Amino acid sequence: MKIKILILAAILAVSTIPAVAQDLSDKLLAYSNNVVQVFGNSGSGSGTFVSPRHILTNNHVVSPQTQQGAGVPSRMLVLTPDGKTRVALVLNTDVTNDLALLRIVNYKHNSYASFVSEQPTLLDKVWSMGYPGGVPLTITEGRYQYRFTNRYNHICEFNTAPIFFGNSGGSTVVVEDGQIKMLGVPTSIIAAGRSFYPHGSCSVSYTEIQKFIRRANPNLAMRIFDAPEQAETAEIFNEANSS
Repeated sequence: MKIKILILAAILAVSTIPAVAQDLSDKLLAYSNNVVQVFGNSGSGSGTFVSPRHILTNNHVVSPQTQQGAGVPSRMLVLTPDGKTRVALVLNTDVTNDLALLRIVNYKHNSYASFVSEQPTLLDKVWSMGYPGGVPLTITEGRYQYRFTNRYNHICEFNTAPIFFGNSGGSTVVVEDGQIKMLGVPTSIIAAGRSFYPHGSCSVSYTEIQKFIRRANPNLAMRIFDAPEQAETAEIFNEANSS
């Protein structure tokens, strides 16, 4: 009798594997609806909706020359998931942590990313999402490694999910509490030479993203980080309160 029960349990366990995998795929694809392509004068990168009207991206996507003294452009073009190109205003930038906050004009997105609440564990699965130059949305998988400060003084969540030129500004995500949540913003590739890792990438940490948004737009930060359940209907997402 015990043998039969064990066999039945094993069969049931195996039969649930495809369902679990499909559920994860569905969640990743649902999250990817928040990731957009961002166009500037020097090329394209990626970005992520963090509210119905706000997009988070890298500073170097918005203005690659900022560190050399060039001014930040006042607006960018964004390809939204419905296939339309829209204008987004550049609200704030952070050269040190390579972040920028945009507000899309005359458009309200139907979903947005939420952020992790704690650092992942070594070797947790990680995915990066973005628009490598010239190709559609791409999702890659890797493993979480550790947090460190890179040579540009960015606080990085180092992981092995491959990224490519154009992924900058997109999303690096993990599973937390059964949901797909943003861990960071892909900003640079760490690979080549005699590196132990055949491929690694740096994503600006959620801890620095939170500090940046709190400085850039305290009301928006309050809705995202302190009362996320109110974010979708809050007046803070009105055009008049977004600048």
